[in-house]
Amino acid sequence: MAEHILSSLEENIGVITLNRPESHNAITTEMWQKLPGVLDRLKGRGARVIVLTGQGDSFASGADLHELQKLHDFDSAMEFWLAIEDCLNAVWRFELPVLAMIQGPCFGGGCLLASACDLRYASKNATFGIPVARLGIILDDASIARLVALVGSAFAKQMLYTASTIHSDEALRRGLIDDLFDSGSLRAQVLRIAQAIAQNESVSLGEAKKAIGRAQFGALHNSDSAMLGRDLRLQIVERYMSPAFHKRVEQAISSLE
Repeated sequence: MAEHILSSLEENIGVITLNRPESHNAITTEMWQKLPGVLDRLKGRGARVIVLTGQGDSFASGADLHELQKLHDFDSAMEFWLAIEDCLNAVWRFELPVLAMIQGPCFGGGCLLASACDLRYASKNATFGIPVARLGIILDDASIARLVALVGSAFAKQMLYTASTIHSDEALRRGLIDDLFDSGSLRAQVLRIAQAIAQNESVSLGEAKKAIGRAQFGALHNSDSAMLGRDLRLQIVERYMSPAFHKRVEQAISSLE
């Protein structure tokens, strides 16, 4: 498992690399489960900011399609979704700033993961999409809220309804990413920004992150929303077990062969 998530500490910058380049860094259930712990360990080693990226020419292509084929029973589907939900929430609530460094495809769960980060920087060859409608699955309110906070409700609807791919220049214009760099300079530019953040007081950064989160999403945490969240989670899991979903997964795999 360790080889699928690489981590290093460069001075006080923690770097996490999704490491499945042969599958465009498709994220497995176990990777979703392990990622929060990797964040915590880097913080314990002295990291003051985290950079999250993908190995090779992709950030992350989303879920592993071959793993999706196996989601036929409630327990496996629930484990799969909870791994994603818990990881995204852990990244969003993590005490340190998390920067996504994006090159190439950033799709599905990869795009949701980037949206859960504090800031997103991409190379000019990056592409983005959340094709859940194509697979016939649904998302939780927190993931939708994070997307809406970045691109607005109208463009969030366009992305989700059409399941289309957008390129880096449009992603920048719409607010999905914060800046755009040449592929050759992306890493240096992101590390420069990370170092500027790391020089500041971590308590101040952490409290600012919490306050921004409360300002954006405080309404999601009241009791009515918690009840709705539980009901929605069951709907999400049921979609992963549906025949229509599995048919679409098979079609997606066939299109890649």
